Amino acid sequence: MSIKRFVANKDTTITNAYEENLRVRALNSNMGEADSLEVFSLYGQVGSSSLEKSRVLVQFPTDEIATQRTLGNLPASGSVQFFLKLFNVKHSFTVPRKFSMNIIPAEKSWEEGYGLDMETYSDKGFVTSVGGFGATWTNAASGSQWLNAGGDYTYTGSYQYNYYFETGLEDLSINITDLVEAWVTGSVVNNGLLVRMSGSFEDGSQLESFYTKKFSARGSEYYFSRPCIEAQWNPSITDDRNNFYAESPLLSPDDNTMNLYFYNRSEEHTSELQSRFGISY
Repeated sequence: MSIKRFVANKDTTITNAYEENLRVRALNSNMGEADSLEVFSLYGQVGSSSLEKSRVLVQFPTDEIATQRTLGNLPASGSVQFFLKLFNVKHSFTVPRKFSMNIIPAEKSWEEGYGLDMETYSDKGFVTSVGGFGATWTNAASGSQWLNAGGDYTYTGSYQYNYYFETGLEDLSINITDLVEAWVTGSVVNNGLLVRMSGSFEDGSQLESFYTKKFSARGSEYYFSRPCIEAQWNPSITDDRNNFYAESPLLSPDDNTMNLYFYNRSEEHTSELQSRFGISY
């Protein structure tokens, strides 16, 4: 199995959670430079039925995928699968169990931003009245509001995914080949993905919190834990060694023809193996 990873080129967390004073929601906060991403639904922290949410936006360089395919470093469509990979971050807070997340294409271009503060939400993104930079719960980019607070997305079409977590400590790995191929061909505009708690796990109807699930961000010091799309394919060349039978007069010449490959091994290589490991052929 061969793999090639394409690391996210931007990501951020957006939230409508309350600030430390538990009176004002952090609708203008931005966390684009934080080293982790956070998804949660927090029920009843402020009042008996209050609801706070946190979602993730993440985007990948599909133009790079197209380039690698053109260069012959990646197989053609149909011969490769693409998996979204998000890696769990251990932390000291509670972790939700037995829940699922939606992974959905975002419908609007958004800005990553420069915010770091994921606890008091002191770093701001774009604020309509004062400007600034970076996606927030209410704004996608400088001068561009979400049509729906919390990120614009759609459930129409086939490009929607659901991932179930049993313990809450799992990594996320899901096949999104159909969406990546649509991004590469341009039939779907690449505005990245929105990751959120799904259905009743986010809307408060279960009257409980699912707090909090964290993933490594693209700025994480742990390179191999950064969010990525992983291309997977089988590059092996196979022959018909398991299908050799006596020639049958009932079959055509083509059906009676099988391939058997013999791989060259140089004398120098064979001598080295014999001297180092005692291997003979």
